[in-house]
Amino acid sequence: MIIQIKLLVTGGAGFIGSNLCDFLVKNSHDVVVIDNLSTGKISNLSNVINDIEFINEDIEDFDFDNISDVDVVIHLAAQPSVPLSISNFKTSSTSNLLGTINVIDFCSNHKIPLIYASSSAIYGGLEFGDDNNSEIDILSPYAADKYCMELYAKTANKLYQLSSIGLRFFNVYGPRQDPGSPYSGVISIFIDRLLDKKSVYINGGYQTRDFIYVDDIIEIIYKAVITAKQNVECEQINVLTGNSISVDLLLDILAEKIGHDVQKIYQDLPNGDPEESNGSTGKMETILSVNLTELVQLDDGLASTIDFIKNE
Repeated sequence: MIIQIKLLVTGGAGFIGSNLCDFLVKNSHDVVVIDNLSTGKISNLSNVINDIEFINEDIEDFDFDNISDVDVVIHLAAQPSVPLSISNFKTSSTSNLLGTINVIDFCSNHKIPLIYASSSAIYGGLEFGDDNNSEIDILSPYAADKYCMELYAKTANKLYQLSSIGLRFFNVYGPRQDPGSPYSGVISIFIDRLLDKKSVYINGGYQTRDFIYVDDIIEIIYKAVITAKQNVECEQINVLTGNSISVDLLLDILAEKIGHDVQKIYQDLPNGDPEESNGSTGKMETILSVNLTELVQLDDGLASTIDFIKNE
């Protein structure tokens, strides 16, 4: 049973955020979106723009007290690029951290449960990311930003009893992941180049990634919303399928689906990119009641993503 609530979504015009807003509106929730459109697109919200309150503002200095009666905050706004965080450390981290501090301050002051996007990037070069222990390996400013978010949330829980769940997203893909954006994921970039019959540049290729479809991400975020409202103290939870694949094999699968005999151009794996991406699923299964067998299979998710990009 879905109970109508009011949710504030930062970064709601982005890839994940806009898909989430579609889901929330479809399920009759009141939705407020804050997005400065630096990476998001207002067109991503075309299905729901008349059913939400949209605020075109930067969350770093936005006065959240202007929004009343919020039941849950979902914080997705971020500068999500590892390479950009390395090349422009100050700008990237300032944006990520100040916005997060402002969100946590608002939630703490009003005792509003918080769901926020962390990242598997905090595991860096570890062979296995275990959300049951504290072992991390920071390889980039972006990963440091995400880990700082978790530390701020933990501190707010201890000092102000803020209920929060940090979702450590692994590699999310699906409709509305813009292949032309510098923040885009590898799947949308590969599909775009294959459809245009172009050669494909591969950074590394041997590295493994756990790819999870955006529809599953939305369902898991919503499960986290319900769980946080039941006064979970402070959790950090991996969000993944439990199945990894090499980027090279991924490209082969996509090329076969699209029917393009691809020319691969290999480049070195950039600084900040881990070789392995694997992690535990236990907390996701127990705390959020996620059934791994019900997640979208990679083959089906790739087919849906190809169709979406073809028809854009």
